[in-house]
Amino acid sequence: MPVELRQSRLCCQSCGQEIAEAGQLLPALDPEVRPVGLAVRECELAGKKTSRYSTCQSFLVNPLPIRFELVLTRGVADKSVTEVGPDATTEHSWFEGRAHRVVVCAGCSCHIGWSYAAHGEAKFYGLATSTSNVWAMVFLVILLCFAAYQIRFGSAPLAIASLCLALVKLAPHFLY
Repeated sequence: MPVELRQSRLCCQSCGQEIAEAGQLLPALDPEVRPVGLAVRECELAGKKTSRYSTCQSFLVNPLPIRFELVLTRGVADKSVTEVGPDATTEHSWFEGRAHRVVVCAGCSCHIGWSYAAHGEAKFYGLATSTSNVWAMVFLVILLCFAAYQIRFGSAPLAIASLCLALVKLAPHFLY
């Protein structure tokens, strides 16, 4: 689940935990931020001009890539997030020279973004404001067409079994 703006705070959409104040948003086109492969557009959140970054994960990283829109903050509220997963790495980083780690909400453990750090530079956070999984939907539509074909011209039990198995595998992408 991404974060959402509530009054002048960015909060976890899932549990409502305050993640960061709007005052922590990095200014539009901040010179410390060097995006790699991201679309950038200026926007205004809570009266502050900032940049919104959008990207889609590669098929090499995730077989059902997720599209993200991010805003960057200089910091987060105390004990509002937890960094999880492996040690920070610059591999597949969306910001030049920055090592990233996954950030989850401390209240509900939902993935809400990433932290970005570089030696000798201040850390910042990329908080997801929206996500979508277009490829999971495309795959599901193709699967439904296959199941309908199998029910009409083939084996209904096979079609229902394969559909159930695929829905179990796709469930995390739709419940995200």
